[in-house]
Amino acid sequence: MRSLSTKKEQVIFDQGYLLFVLLKRGKTERWDVRSVKHGNRLGIIKWHGAWFRYAFFPESDTLFDAECLKILRAFIAIRDEVRRGNPDVH
Repeated sequence: MRSLSTKKEQVIFDQGYLLFVLLKRGKTERWDVRSVKHGNRLGIIKWHGAWFRYAFFPESDTLFDAECLKILRAFIAIRDEVRRGNPDVH
């Protein structure tokens, strides 16, 4: 896991294939999910109130293999723990 930053945006999580860019801070966060290789947007992770948790909303015509889904799942689990106030999660 790498943390990178630029002037316009802050990349918090870089896990090989996927890049997670923080778009909005606050009570709930919004994250852009991008391809590391091509830089294009693959979807967004945001709070889904009906489920009381973060969810991934993919762009149309995107495809994910098991490894990418595993990375997405891990990232969402971390964001859910942070939202719940778990002090052991960063």
